[in-house]
This record gives sequence, structure tokens and C-alpha cells, in this order.
Amino acid sequence: MATNDIETTIYNGLHNVKFRSGNHRYYIDGKPKPGVTTIMGKVLAKPNLMLWPLNMAMKHLESKVPTITAQDLADAREAHVKRRDKGADTGTIVHRLVEESLLKYGTGEAIVWEPDAEVTAAFDGFLKWQSTVKPRAVAVEQVVYSDLHGFAGTFDSILEIDGKVYLADLKTTNASRSAPKGVYAEYFIQLGAYYYAYEEQRQYELAHGGTNLVEIDDLLVISCKKDGRVNTMAASELQLTLEDCTKLWENTLFLHKGLSAVKQKIGGF
Repeated sequence: MATNDIETTIYNGLHNVKFRSGNHRYYIDGKPKPGVTTIMGKVLAKPNLMLWPLNMAMKHLESKVPTITAQDLADAREAHVKRRDKGADTGTIVHRLVEESLLKYGTGEAIVWEPDAEVTAAFDGFLKWQSTVKPRAVAVEQVVYSDLHGFAGTFDSILEIDGKVYLADLKTTNASRSAPKGVYAEYFIQLGAYYYAYEEQRQYELAHGGTNLVEIDDLLVISCKKDGRVNTMAASELQLTLEDCTKLWENTLFLHKGLSAVKQKIGGF
């Protein structure tokens, strides 16, 4: 998750990149390009999220029983929006703090944030994991772009842990029955997309004067939940190779392009 505007060059200066965090838009050489999460959101169903607004509305109305007013109903319709925005704010702040912690790790510099129970719990959980595992940050929050397929994205970090290099993504999503550790299957599609674009860029740079981009060994999800629990899961733990994850992304991208073409033919967008 990119939390700040980004302007840089990639592919040994071939492309200029701008990312605008306000509208979560990518611009490559001045032209808008779809982001990984945008593409996934248009293709992958999320049944848990479909039920979530209903659950939030019911929870809001429970305290109003037996007398429920028209205003209560109106508030219930918006209950999930308020909770969603609160969760998004928490996730954004935790991402920023984790980025700062990775960059400052071992320097002794203090990290300061406004008191918030969920932010503090999630970040404290990360700090405990960091002090135990001692990851070395190779790169933090960088834009990748696929010249071949025209999509962009921003990975959270590349971490070296016990001599192994991971392309890592931080998540603050709550656990559920389908993901008891807070690690959802689609996260490995997202990481597969980042790796696809990263490796495409790395191979281009290797063929055109060299690169500073390191070779990736594995993909890693770091789940820092708002109750302070932290779970990590690598693709290799699921017997998924880098190629498996990029194939999952290629299939997702293929479906997205196919659906977009049909929508255009029927006059949709």
C-alpha cells in the first residue's frame, strides 16, 4: 500500500512514474495506467465483504431494539462506511509506521504517532516480530510497472531474512473463517503481480547496462491485525513457487482484459 505520492524513473530511466496517493492513480510517462489492486477489485469476488455491510447494519440496530426510528435505519445504512473508513485510516497509518520502522531499524531514531488503540496494537505487534526476526530492508515502498501488459503497482518492501530475499506485503485485514490467520488467498495473486512487473523490469535492466534490483527468492505476507497478533506466511509454505503466483496473476489479468473488452462492446465501462 503506497501512502505517499511517488515520482521516480524506472527501467534504467526509460519510463517516468507518478503515483498519486489521493486518488490512487498511476501515471507512466504522463499516461494513466491501471493498478494491481484496481484490476483485482474488478475481477475477484469477495463474499465476506458482501456480507460485511449487512453485519455492520445489524450490529448498529441491535442497540436500538425494540424501538427503531427512520434515522436509525439511515445510520445503519452508513455504519459499514464509517467502519470501512476507520479501518482504511488505521491501515494507512500502520503502513506508514512500518515503513518508517524498516528504514530506521537499528538507528535508534524514535518513531512517533498519535495515540490510537488499533494502530498501537498492530504496530506493536509488528515491532515485536521485527525485533525477533530482524529483517533487513532491501527496498521499501517502490512502484513497479509491466511494460508488456501496462499495469502498475507499489510493493511494500523487499526484506532479507536469514539470507533469503522476500518480496513482502503488509496487511492489517481482520481474520475470518476463510482466513483464520488474516492471510487471504488473493494476497498471493497481488504479490504475483508485483513480482511479475518487478522481474520484467529487472530483466530489462540486466540487458541494458545492469541493475540494482536484487533477485527475489520468495513472496511473503505479513499480517498485523488490529488486536496485536501477527502472522506471516510465505508462498513456499503453501508449496507455491514464484511461477505459480505469477500464473495466478496472469489468469486474473486475462479475465480482466476479456471482461473489459466485452463491457466496451455493450457500451459499459
